[in-house]
Amino acid sequence: MTILQERSFTLKKNAVRKADGFMVYYPEEMLDEADLSAKELHKEQKFIAELLGIQPSALGVNLVANDGTFGSFQNSISIKAHIERKTRDRDDRESNQTLSANQKSLFFGPPNHVTLQPDSEHTIFSYFCGWHTNEVARWINVHEWTEISLEGDEVRLHRSDKKRRNRIFVDGLADYVAIHYQEKFPSQWRSSRESTLKRLLRYGSQQINLALHFRTLGWKPSHSQNAKLFSAVESAGYDEMLKHDFFRESVLDDVEGAGYAVGFYFWERLAREHGRDLPKRFVQSLLNAKPQDRDFEGCLAILENLTGEAQLKEWVVNADLGETLEFFKTLPEAE
Repeated sequence: MTILQERSFTLKKNAVRKADGFMVYYPEEMLDEADLSAKELHKEQKFIAELLGIQPSALGVNLVANDGTFGSFQNSISIKAHIERKTRDRDDRESNQTLSANQKSLFFGPPNHVTLQPDSEHTIFSYFCGWHTNEVARWINVHEWTEISLEGDEVRLHRSDKKRRNRIFVDGLADYVAIHYQEKFPSQWRSSRESTLKRLLRYGSQQINLALHFRTLGWKPSHSQNAKLFSAVESAGYDEMLKHDFFRESVLDDVEGAGYAVGFYFWERLAREHGRDLPKRFVQSLLNAKPQDRDFEGCLAILENLTGEAQLKEWVVNADLGETLEFFKTLPEAE
């Protein structure tokens, strides 16, 4: 995905609230909002640490005013936000802002007043003030914080498999942690997952090989690797639509969405049957394993040893979308 946007924003004087393991950047008149964000981040940090048994990676949150205006052009700078999937040592998702500080930041909305920071040690996410009261923003932040922690120098889970097949473990576990942090299933999260599964089932895709189609780098495989997938879609009566690139791309987007859905189901079902401490035991086993034993097969072997289940690879390489959808239907509705 590539998003390009260029706007002029009025610069506000920058301030920073530092804590052990995270930082909050904010316009100096927003100290109260910064304190609320810090309290939320501390809760998230503690939850991730308790659930996984590791100290979360350093994180920065950049607070942005949300008053509905874009400010004046006086003392303004032009900002170009460029977000795309590319290779990166620390993570598969990198978002760059072309600024003098060369900061890395991800915006969830069109900000008007931007605080700038020359910090290259933190992964930085920018949110509107009040983000900590929004269940979707909290879900996103905990998910991403969990993911970068599992990919940090201590665990290196994405990088441990040369074919980048560990995403089912990382993103599935990140969603698992994010959902349980809130102790409910956000309606937007649930509806997006269910819609993806329903579309693929309508397209005739009953099973998908997520070791092939759900990767951190170049997750959309080559045309030849998609032959089986598109054959099922064609057989379901969508042969004319498959002639259009946008439809083929939308199917592959849904396949990626299915990876998140199956990943959550994978961890939720295993934790229900083998204990809520399973994610922590899994991560601790990874830390005790040699780097070469943390690849896709190694992760499966660790989980099979911890659970006594011997068919976990089949679950991933022949992911049952109908079964996953039925599981989602059993989740309680959000209040």
